[in-house]
Amino acid sequence: MLPFWALFLLFGVLGWLLDTSYRSIVDKKYAPGTWLPYFGLIYAIGGTLCVLLFENIHVSAPVQVLIGTLAAVVLEFVGGVLSLAILRRRLWNYSHERLHFMGHIDMLHTVYWFAIVILVRVAYGVLTGYP
Repeated sequence: MLPFWALFLLFGVLGWLLDTSYRSIVDKKYAPGTWLPYFGLIYAIGGTLCVLLFENIHVSAPVQVLIGTLAAVVLEFVGGVLSLAILRRRLWNYSHERLHFMGHIDMLHTVYWFAIVILVRVAYGVLTGYP
């Protein structure tokens, strides 16, 4: 398994690529993702947090995925609130989506987080041999 700093960097870059690709498809033009160039801090923290969770919470894989998804959604909410409070800038706004909470989280992106956590859990299982 990679050291945590390497996982942090890997998840940050992959998250930026995913976010930039998603935004560019939605906007139908190049739309760079997160506010840090080439790095998604929330993805770096979330991915590393998921790996820590998978290593230390010994329950079934589906339960780990549910806990990981909940952690990702809470992280996104806290990140949204903190970016507004500290940076005085809303980095994402889901208030136009149905089933949103304060514009920081919504049901659609919760489903996205669920899919991402499944992918991370499967990769973790393959790389570590942990079922």
